[in-house]
Amino acid sequence: MKFFIETYGCQMNISDSFELRNLLESSGLVYTENENEADTIILNTCSVRNTAEERVLGRLGYLKGLKKSKPNLKIFVTGCMAQNWGEKLLKEAPHINGIFGTYNRSKILEAINDTQNYVVDIKMDRYEFLPPTIDYIYPFKASVTVIHGCNHSCTYCIVPKTRGKEISRPIKDIVEDIKKLIDKGVVEVLLLGQNINSYGKDIGTSFKELLEEVNKIEGLRRIRFLTSHPINFKRDLIDTIAELDKVCRYFHLPFQSGSNRILKLMKRGYTHEYYIDMVNYIREKMPDSSISTDIIVGFPSETEEDFKMTLKLVEEVRFDFSYMFIFNPREGTPAATMQDQVPEEIKTERIQRLINLQHSISKESNQKDVGKTFEILVEDKGKYENQYIGRTSYNKIVVVKSEENLIGKFVNVKIHKLSGSTLVGEILDEALIK
Repeated sequence: MKFFIETYGCQMNISDSFELRNLLESSGLVYTENENEADTIILNTCSVRNTAEERVLGRLGYLKGLKKSKPNLKIFVTGCMAQNWGEKLLKEAPHINGIFGTYNRSKILEAINDTQNYVVDIKMDRYEFLPPTIDYIYPFKASVTVIHGCNHSCTYCIVPKTRGKEISRPIKDIVEDIKKLIDKGVVEVLLLGQNINSYGKDIGTSFKELLEEVNKIEGLRRIRFLTSHPINFKRDLIDTIAELDKVCRYFHLPFQSGSNRILKLMKRGYTHEYYIDMVNYIREKMPDSSISTDIIVGFPSETEEDFKMTLKLVEEVRFDFSYMFIFNPREGTPAATMQDQVPEEIKTERIQRLINLQHSISKESNQKDVGKTFEILVEDKGKYENQYIGRTSYNKIVVVKSEENLIGKFVNVKIHKLSGSTLVGEILDEALIK
């Protein structure tokens, strides 16, 4: 029996899909990249923005036609949209065979073999971590979920509703899983959580302690982590990271708005000044760090002065890159019903100004790397013959040329130019490729 998984949304969802694929394959099912060959199609969905949900609804409309030509085809929906919509999704798409929330992915396995037409399971009573697996695209990398859920209550965010409260995995289990992944050839792990810096609070440990233990694992070359909440990114954690040689000096720290008034409305728990102080301390302890962020433009009641504070923070921090979004009201969140929603044309004008600013800063950041030497992990082939694409520990993309197959290998390169936003480098000594 063949199955196909389509994933929408964040890195956590990608990891969830890999884990689900691993579970199904371990049970004898066969994964296919061709949905037309599949006996079962699974949509792993996102609810962060309306556009993500609209894409899923459109996809379900298409699959309705496919099911008419293949009456025995089973269609399951899981992930955040499944959790958020529940049975309401059946009204929109009655041809779905099952809806499984974020706590219930593993139950898809028994549903595939069940003759029951409709299953809706969005209970959030007991979360089960599935074993992590290799990245099916880059088998020398792996994502490992260490904490599920979020205890914060940001007024624009649907995640606490769709993912539930924070639940941490024991350090011992995480370390054992990573060791198994290394035995399969993994050299880089991405530790994942909606609010990863809160790891361990519910089980009497900390993210700092987790990093220290993972850093000791033999054979592991790189450690990355996502996503951090600035309020939990304390100085003792920064001090620890500065001492750990395998932890990449790349930090994604969403600030969302530079206005203290808007930050208070968002319930982010910190101020413009706190964020600047945190970044300054990171750069004091690790001067070569790369920092990225998320920014929301047009939050309800945002004035021009509020927006200028966002521009000011971007100017002050000078992020290597940013993910910038227009505020998108999510039904069921406090921000969706706040007064003084910002007109779309103002949001559009403001985000374009922000994009222009960030583009110039990113170009400046990349230009500073010309002439420097980096170790990159080569991930893929490029567009052209003998061209390869790698990534620095600072999360910057580098293009190199080689007649040798470099995929999955570490290479020392010297950056000699910038092509658009991409660094172009030369391998220093092919004899040192490892």
